[in-house]
Amino acid sequence: MREKCPSINGRARRWNLGRAPAHCPVLGSQVFCAAGRRLRLAPSDYYALGANRGSVDERWFASTTEAGKENRAPDEGLSYVVANGKKLTLREALALEGERLIGEKLWNEFHRWPAFSKLFDNLGPISHHIHQSSAQAKLVCQESKP
Repeated sequence: MREKCPSINGRARRWNLGRAPAHCPVLGSQVFCAAGRRLRLAPSDYYALGANRGSVDERWFASTTEAGKENRAPDEGLSYVVANGKKLTLREALALEGERLIGEKLWNEFHRWPAFSKLFDNLGPISHHIHQSSAQAKLVCQESKP
């Protein structure tokens, strides 16, 4: 079976599916970093969100976290899966089959997928920044980054 996942600019790309749900790529851009262009995107996809959003320099894996940016799409940062011909966010899939997808221990503790991975493809070094601990983030009514 072959299903479609949209590329960042809406052109359909085909993904070969076996029995497991297919994971559609999540691409992120930053205005303060230039893409290293190793993500193997079509040249037009590097600025598909507009020059004001910066170049695409990140690929997120297994994300249930929205991108924390202004002017973002409502689902930006969320991973999608395609299963049985239906496209849904990983967050939605976990709401339906959480324990089965991530295991009883993680599901019972977090009731969500508590982490994700990022592949950074920056041309140069990224600027200095911090990610707050859980205690620090709680002080400003936020969650720490996974």
